[in-house]
Amino acid sequence: MEDTVSYIQRLEGEEKKVRAMADIGIAMSSVVDLDILLEIIMRKVTDIMKAERSTLFLIDSESGELFSKLAQGITIKEIRLKLGEGIAGYVAQTCEPVIVNDAYKDERFNDKIDKITGFKTQSVICIPLINKSKELTGVLQVLNKKDGSFDESDLSLLRALGSQIVVAIENNKLYQRLLEKNVELVRLSDELQKKYFELDLLYDIEKNISQAQSLDELLNAIIVKAMSVIGAEAGSVLLLDEDGVNLYFKDAIGEKGEELKRIRFKATEGIAGWVVSNKTPVISNNPQNDDRHLRSIAESINYFPRNIICVPLMYGDKVIGAFELLNKSNMFDFNENDLKMLTLFSGQVSRAVDMFQNREERERNSRLALIGQMLSSLLHDFKTPMTIISGYSQLIAMEEDRAKRMAFSDLLMKQFEILNNMIREVLSFAKGDSQILIRKVFVGNFLNEVKELLVPEISGKNIELVIDIKYDGPARFDDIKIKRVLINLARNAIEAMPGGGRLIITSEKLENKLIFKVSDSGSGIPEKIKDKLLKKAFVTFGKETGTGLGLAIVKKIVDEHRGEINFESSSDKGTTFIISMPVLENI
Repeated sequence: MEDTVSYIQRLEGEEKKVRAMADIGIAMSSVVDLDILLEIIMRKVTDIMKAERSTLFLIDSESGELFSKLAQGITIKEIRLKLGEGIAGYVAQTCEPVIVNDAYKDERFNDKIDKITGFKTQSVICIPLINKSKELTGVLQVLNKKDGSFDESDLSLLRALGSQIVVAIENNKLYQRLLEKNVELVRLSDELQKKYFELDLLYDIEKNISQAQSLDELLNAIIVKAMSVIGAEAGSVLLLDEDGVNLYFKDAIGEKGEELKRIRFKATEGIAGWVVSNKTPVISNNPQNDDRHLRSIAESINYFPRNIICVPLMYGDKVIGAFELLNKSNMFDFNENDLKMLTLFSGQVSRAVDMFQNREERERNSRLALIGQMLSSLLHDFKTPMTIISGYSQLIAMEEDRAKRMAFSDLLMKQFEILNNMIREVLSFAKGDSQILIRKVFVGNFLNEVKELLVPEISGKNIELVIDIKYDGPARFDDIKIKRVLINLARNAIEAMPGGGRLIITSEKLENKLIFKVSDSGSGIPEKIKDKLLKKAFVTFGKETGTGLGLAIVKKIVDEHRGEINFESSSDKGTTFIISMPVLENI
C-alpha cells in the first residue's frame, strides 16, 4: 500500500514537472519582455524544485562580475558578486554545479546577504548557465528545499530548467538584435527617404536653373518651392548692393511682396542684416520681442510677421545676401528641420545668383568687346551716308529749284535715318536689349572668310568645298553669329560624309530675303528624326557622339535674326539646310 502511495506521489510530482515545463514553453513563445518571462520561469523553478526562493545571476560583460537579474524574496536592488565569491561565484568561476545541504558548514558560502536580508540559508543547489557557444551566461541558484535535501535528481531537473532560461536569454538577445536592426533599417529608410526627397528637390531646382531665362524668374520659382516645402506664408531673397552697404529685396512673394521690392536698408539692420553680418542663420519665433527685428519696415508696409527664419546666402566664403521665410503655416513655429531645408535651398540660390551675375558680366564684357571690334567697321559704314549727306547738302545750297531742293532734302533725311538706325542698334546691343549686333556686311567677303575657316576642316577628308556666291552685295546681320551658324552646319555636313563628298555653301537674294544654303552629298537625315530635328533641342543625326546642341544654337541664332531655317534631305541627294533672313532696309 505504501509503495502504491509513493508511486502515485512520484507520478503526480512528475506530472507537475511536465506541466511546469509546458507552462515555461508557452511563456517563452508568447511573452516578449525578458524580465516578465524570467519572473515567470523563476516562479516555476522555485515551485518545481520545492524550494523557498531562487536567484538568477547574469554576467556583467564590462566588469566580469555576477549581478542578480532576478532574486526572489529580496528587497535589495541588486546583488553583485565577484567570480569566486560565495557559492554562486564559485560556480561561475569553475563552471561546475554545486549541491550544499548545510550552507554554513561550507567554506565557499558567503553569509553577507543573509545578514543584510535576515534570511537563513540552509541548503543550496547552483548550476552554471552555458549557451550553445560554450560561453558562461550566468548562474541559477535555488535555496532551501522544503522537504529534505537537494540530490542528483534535483540537479538533473535544475539543469533542464536552466537550459530553458539560457534559451530564453539567447532568444531575447537575438530578438533585441533583430529589433535593433529593424530600428536601424527604419532609421536608414527614413534617411534614405529624406535624401531622396532632397535629391528630388535639388533636381527640381536644377531644372529651374537650366530653364530660367532670368534671375528674377528663377528666384521666384525657388521662393515659391521653399514656401511650399517648408510651409510659410511669405518669402524673399535679399541681396547686397554693389558696394556691400545696403540690402535690397531682389524678389519677394507674399501679401506685401511688391511693396518690399521697393525697400532698401543697411546691411547691418534687421534680422536679415544680422544674418548677413554674422554669416549665421536665425530662427525668430517671436520677432516683435527680438531686438534684431527691424520694426520700421513692418510698420511702413503694415505687415507684422509672427515668426521669421533666415539663412545667409554664401558663395564660397563670400556672403551675398539672405533667404528669408515668414509665418510658418498653421500657426506653428519654425524649427531646426525647417532651418536645414532652407539652408539646402540657400545653397542653390547662392549658386544661381552667382551664375547669373557672372553670366551678365560676361555678356556685358562680350558686348563691349564686340562693340570695340566693330567700331572701326561701323565708322566705315558711316562714310557712305555721310558722303551722301555732304553731297546733297552742297546740291541743296546750289539748287534754286524748290522742288529739287525738297527732293534732295528727302534723300538727305533718309541718310540721317540710316545713321540713326545704326546708332540705335549699337546702343540696344550695349544695353543688353538685343543678343545680336547688327551691322553692314558684304556677303561676298563674308563667305570668303567662312571658306578660309573651313579649308582646314576638310583637309585630308576627300571633300570638295564649293562657295557659290550668287549674291555678294551688302546685308545687315551679326556676321560673327551667322558665321557660327554656317560653320556648325558645315561641320555637320562634313561628318555626314565620312568617305568624302561635296560641300556647297550658297548665297542668294530673293526679293527681300537673304538666303544661305549649306548642302552635302551624304546619306541624308534618317526619317525617324526628320519631324523633330528643328523642333526639339538636342536631337542629333549622323554622329555617334553628337548631342544636337549645334543645331539648337543654329536655330536660336536664326530666330534672333527673325529668320527661318529648313532643310531638304534624301538618301540619294544628301541634305541641304536653307537659312532665310530678311534683308533689312537702309543698308
